[in-house]
Amino acid sequence: MPSAALFSQGFIAGIWTAPFSAAETSGLFQDHAGWMVQEAGAPEVCSRNWGKKIYALDTTLPDVKEWLGQTFSALRRMGFSFLKVDFLFAAAMPGERAERATPIQAYREGMKTIRQAVGDGFILGCGAPLLPSAGFVEGMRIGEDTAPHWETKRGAFQGPNAYYALKNSIMRSFLHRKLWLNDPDCLLLRSQDISLTPNERELYALAAGALDNMIIESDDLALVDERGRKLLRKAIALQGGRVNVRGLMGDDFYLIRSQGGPAGEVRLIANLSDRSNQYNSFEVPPCSARFL
Repeated sequence: MPSAALFSQGFIAGIWTAPFSAAETSGLFQDHAGWMVQEAGAPEVCSRNWGKKIYALDTTLPDVKEWLGQTFSALRRMGFSFLKVDFLFAAAMPGERAERATPIQAYREGMKTIRQAVGDGFILGCGAPLLPSAGFVEGMRIGEDTAPHWETKRGAFQGPNAYYALKNSIMRSFLHRKLWLNDPDCLLLRSQDISLTPNERELYALAAGALDNMIIESDDLALVDERGRKLLRKAIALQGGRVNVRGLMGDDFYLIRSQGGPAGEVRLIANLSDRSNQYNSFEVPPCSARFL
């Protein structure tokens, strides 16, 4: 439960959950295997993670909806007003359910239950089908995880990748402030244990700010030096404008324009490619950002 000291300093309390998932070792699965999406009369494995089989709740079941409602109502009573709900695709997995419903209808039933229980709390969706989530969340991860790696070719590095996380944020900028606030995943500002170059870290942070995205920082703060703190402040200062994104040359060279925000008119050239690009007489090095 959040402490009074946290609130006295002006903070709010948040919690990160995977509401539609149950690990094979969990009490929820052990006690309520019949609550899971089924196949041939037995719980169907949804995914494998953390070295365990993960099952998905059947969100068409009244008992499941009651449990979800009670759980999130209790979290709100404890004082949590920022709720990240992750691995949401579980509720939309194919399989047999108690009620006749498509996977997306079942997913929306689950999200509706959580939304009602949370009330005026802030819900950040993640790992979710995008459009079916509209109306249930205030914020949404609109791409894959970021990571301290930058690879422009999918086969070069298997796994989370800052390049693809940022590209998703740019390509889905049209969703921002229309359906929810876009979450590009966390900035990477630390100076140690990271393979991103200074230019790549700056590109990610400045683009996220100019796009008016949610700004989330989850580095070990002891590893963030003054340059990283300055970059965080700069990204935050770019937020708040009306955003327009235009591709310039190919898929990896963009002009991000923001108007009407605290920073006034912002024009940021974002070069995600591994080669130099030129806009008029303005040259932008590989994997870097430049203001016009």
